[in-house]
Order: sequence, then structure tokens, then C-alpha cells
Amino acid sequence: MDGDIDMLESLVSGTCDAVVLDDYTMKYYTREIGGVEVIDTLGKLSFGTAFKKGKNGALKEQFNSFIKEIESNGILEEMKQRWIDDPDNSPLPELDMPTGGTPVKISIAAGAAPFQFYRDGKLTGFEIELCERFGIYIGRPVEFFDSDWASLVTSIAAGSNDMAISALNISPERAEAVDFSVPYYICTSMV
Repeated sequence: MDGDIDMLESLVSGTCDAVVLDDYTMKYYTREIGGVEVIDTLGKLSFGTAFKKGKNGALKEQFNSFIKEIESNGILEEMKQRWIDDPDNSPLPELDMPTGGTPVKISIAAGAAPFQFYRDGKLTGFEIELCERFGIYIGRPVEFFDSDWASLVTSIAAGSNDMAISALNISPERAEAVDFSVPYYICTSMV
């Protein structure tokens, strides 16, 4: 299955019996889709940004410093509250994006509200705002490349783009193929 929506559609159609998602995505979709309920929690998930293994170390360290800064000044928590509590009514802020320099190429798999999704034909969500703020932090524009969920880690491992962000849980298996940033989001997985 390719992402959260496919998993939930399979659940609703009866082609699978259960799905495991992060708590906020599950809560969002259970409001949107009738007949779906949470039956248990499993454990903690830590979301991080993926970088090509052994490459882009400077970019990864800049991202880690950026996360630490927005954690300490409260911006990260404000973003979480705004996007998680009411993603349907949370606008993507108008940020003064850099126009010069080499763009940071970011792989995403849009379709996992509230993290990254399309609203009125435009990308929006918590991770889109996070990446735009990161671009401002390092003085570079950002470009998003929407792809399917299954190819995110492999595209970064192959060096197609600079980084990938799409509610990527930091796991030992994925860490064999890519380097991860520090976690920017920690949540509970639900069935």
C-alpha cells in the first residue's frame, strides 16, 4: 500500500483488517472516515528527516541545529499545536522565502494530513511549513518533489534529492539505507 490513505481505504473496503498509523494521523482520518475506530496503542514513533547515507552531512547538521533552535524558542511546539489540533483550518503562513542560492530538493509523499497534503491544489501541512522555515534558516529556497511513499527512502539513498520528509519513522531498517536527523516529532502508534 502506498501511504496512509491507501491503508485506510483498504480498511474501509474490507481488504485488510487493521492499519497502524501515528496517533494524530489516525485521529484526523477517523474524524473524516466513518466506521473506523482505534482499538489499541502500540509504542512510540520518532519522525525524522532522511539524508543520503554518508553525504549531505552539513545539511543534516544544519537541519539538526534548526530543530534545536525552534524547539528552544517555542516555534516547533506552536506549529505542532496549530497543525495537529486543526489542520483543516490551519493556513500555511506566508513566509519570506529566499530566492537565491541552490534550492534544497525535498522528497515528500503528500497525502498524510496533517503532515503534508494538498489543499486547493497547493502543498500544505506541518512538514511543508517546517521545510520552508528550514530554507529561511539556511538562506536557501526549497523545492518539493512529490513521489510515492515506497520510493522515498530509496530516492534519497540513490541521491535523487537532498532530503526526504514525510512522517518518516526513524527505524533501524531505514537507518541502514539513510542517515536521519534528530527527531522533530514523537508520537504514539495506533491500531
